[in-house]
Amino acid sequence: MADPGETTISMDDLRALVRVAGLPLDDAELEELLPLYQFLKQRVDMLHEADLPLGGQAMTFPADWNR
Repeated sequence: MADPGETTISMDDLRALVRVAGLPLDDAELEELLPLYQFLKQRVDMLHEADLPLGGQAMTFPADWNR
């Protein structure tokens, strides 16, 4: 599998991820999905690497369960 921070993934690794997710994709669909996966993985990795201070900003909302 791809290491954290690595933006490329092999077709075999992507095929394994898709199989574990239970998606029945053929090779043409995997070829189309690969660039999108790499694009999004790069952005998700940046979010995970963000060094936010403890007690930093948070979003809260009042839960209105009666609606």
